[in-house]
Amino acid sequence: MKSIQGWGDKCVGGKVNQRKVTIKYKLKNGDQVAIETSSNQKPKIDWLDFVVTSKAKSRIKASLNEDKRREAENGKEIVKGSFKNWKIDYTDEVIRLLINHFKLKSAMDLYFAVSIGEI
Repeated sequence: MKSIQGWGDKCVGGKVNQRKVTIKYKLKNGDQVAIETSSNQKPKIDWLDFVVTSKAKSRIKASLNEDKRREAENGKEIVKGSFKNWKIDYTDEVIRLLINHFKLKSAMDLYFAVSIGEI
């Protein structure tokens, strides 16, 4: 049997006292819980609005940051490939210019935006 800790990032909903409820349902003392999971589910940013414990919040944030980091790595490769095709040197100065031009905070934000097609 899987610990409840392993279910959190895959949770899509559940049953409380044999009734189907959404993931946002607030539990009461004595409730019997069955958790529904999906291997395709990933934590969403709006989960931070209804989780209670700081441990849950920090794990959701860590998962979201990991997903963003992976997506940014993909974006970085896209930028490098594009620069090579256009014969532009890939330098910190050029990246800083792009960050400023698009009014972003970091290179990770730039690469993430490229990867998801915003830029």
